[in-house]
Amino acid sequence: MKKINLLFVFILSFNFIIAQSINKFDKSVTSKAGSLVISPLYLNFGNVPIGEISIEKSCSVGGTYLVADVMVTVGSGFLLTSNSGQDYNDTIYLTPTEGFINTSVFVIFQPGFPQMYTGLVKFESPDVSNKLVTVFGVGLDSTLPTITASPFYFNFGDVQINESSEVQSYILTGANLTEDIVVTAPVDFMVSLSPEADFLNSITVPQIDGSVETVVFVKFMPTFVQAYASVISNVSLGAAVVNVGVIGNCIDIYAPTLVADPLFLNFGNVSLGVSSTPQQYLLTGLNISEFVEIIAPVGFEISSDGLNYSSSVYLEPTFGLLEATVYVAFLPEFEQLYTGVISNTTGLVVTNIPVTGIGTTSTNFTVNFRVTDQELLPIAGAQVTLGSFADVTNNNGVINFPNIEIGTHQYSIAFGDYETILGSIDVVDQDVSLDISFMPNSIENFKSKNINIYPNPTSGKFTINTPNFSEKYLSVKICDFSGKIIIDQKLTHSDFNEIDLSDCNKGIYFIQILNANKSYSSKLIIQ
Repeated sequence: MKKINLLFVFILSFNFIIAQSINKFDKSVTSKAGSLVISPLYLNFGNVPIGEISIEKSCSVGGTYLVADVMVTVGSGFLLTSNSGQDYNDTIYLTPTEGFINTSVFVIFQPGFPQMYTGLVKFESPDVSNKLVTVFGVGLDSTLPTITASPFYFNFGDVQINESSEVQSYILTGANLTEDIVVTAPVDFMVSLSPEADFLNSITVPQIDGSVETVVFVKFMPTFVQAYASVISNVSLGAAVVNVGVIGNCIDIYAPTLVADPLFLNFGNVSLGVSSTPQQYLLTGLNISEFVEIIAPVGFEISSDGLNYSSSVYLEPTFGLLEATVYVAFLPEFEQLYTGVISNTTGLVVTNIPVTGIGTTSTNFTVNFRVTDQELLPIAGAQVTLGSFADVTNNNGVINFPNIEIGTHQYSIAFGDYETILGSIDVVDQDVSLDISFMPNSIENFKSKNINIYPNPTSGKFTINTPNFSEKYLSVKICDFSGKIIIDQKLTHSDFNEIDLSDCNKGIYFIQILNANKSYSSKLIIQ
């Protein structure tokens, strides 16, 4: 009897241990943060007659470590399903398998009224941030007068003051019309029904049996030095007004000019309350007689020195010239998309730099690689591995890895006969971008041009001596051992060029001197 009792106690103890282990395992799985990824985030169904059903559109849904179903809802005028072509409703549920989802949601547009419809497809699940997809469509009454124009946007670029641009055109159509279409251009734009006829501020397009199908020709003839942005209106009684956007820039060779490069800054995802890694643009100006005022939109800050950031900065020209680097940081306060422009203004001249970023509470971010050769030309087909992910660069030398968790991740980049680049990247609170440049395997070719670097090894400061180059300007590029570009700038003195890398870590660096025809490479050791 005692043996049986001991065996019974042993079995109970063993079962208790197994149950505790399973419970700990379940907790370790479910304790991981769930996530949802939806793509794309915008569906446009265009024009659909009232009572008819649009072509089906879809978005992909990926989910990890989900603890419950995902409820998907959509607004009035739209229906959705997880089974293509059937079972449409305004609410559906996606059930994860062992916490994971990999499926698609299909959406149709069925307008009931002649109006514009905008709505949201909303994805909700406990312990996961809600995801939204914007849906858009227009309900048309086939018996009502309608006007269409294609294309609906023109950019005339730079045009000299009081001169005429090249002619552009759009196709204008109408149906069920009861009146002619009146086409009216904004100030300093002109329209015509023939490229050879007179261009006027306004023309009338006659309808025949309620229909119109013609070509409207457009010219830009600026009279003021400024940027132009407006619309050409196309109007007929009973039909919705159709606008064709037109923009252009009037220039004067003697007038002040401001040029910014690059023309757009995208900060990607940044955690709330965190200041992003700064980006920058180069602002240059000619014939500048006043201070240049730079103003950042909400959520962004700017600096002229990369240290002191504020909402506005003033730059002073020197003898009418301006060349300055403007540093920009993104500091989101709310979980939303931020868009705006940084205005650069002097007198009547304004140059805008569009900026965008997303404030997020997500713990997953995107890592972007841009891979180039020693001439800074993009490399297509480079094999990039980031942790357990691998892919190849596109024709622009770029590859993006989305949904990378916070932490330190190892990467490797291989291509052709180049030495494989190894490194690591820290993902903390925002998307990360790396510019990686392959350097030549040869390190002896500095001698062929009698290029000297001293001291080498160095504690950080060193001099580059380039006595045998006739060019006024050379370029120097310095990369660390992982291929990350540390310096990319011009050498303006042919004999002695001092460079300071005191803030860089100890190790081996690659230096490349480039002129119009060749590049010369060597190693630098910081100790």
